[in-house]
Amino acid sequence: MPEDIVHPYYNVETYKLVYEPAILPISGEMLWSETSFIPPLPINFGIGPGRPVGVKNREPNKPNVKTRNKRGKKPIKIKGQYTKHHCRICGEVGHNTKGCSGEKLSRTWA
Repeated sequence: MPEDIVHPYYNVETYKLVYEPAILPISGEMLWSETSFIPPLPINFGIGPGRPVGVKNREPNKPNVKTRNKRGKKPIKIKGQYTKHHCRICGEVGHNTKGCSGEKLSRTWA
C-alpha cells in the first residue's frame, strides 16, 4: 500500500489538522484595542551605497550647500561660492566667453 511507504507528514488528513485553526483577519484599525507598548518606529536606512547626493539648486540669497556628508551630520559648504566670474573677452562680470557679445579688451604693454 502507498500509505505504508509515504510519511504521514504528506497525508491530506495531516494537512487539514495543521491548517484547521487558521488565523482570521481583523476587522479594521479603528476596532483595534489600545496597548501599553511603544508604537514601532520606521527603519533607519542611513546613507546608502553609491554616488553621494550632489548640490541642489537653492534660492539666490542662500549659499549652495551639499545635503549630506559621509557621516550624515552637518552640511558641507562649497568653496568659491561667492567668487565673481569675469569674461575673458570684455572683462565684465556675470557671463563667460560663450555668452559675450562685447568687444575684445585692448592690452597695453608697459
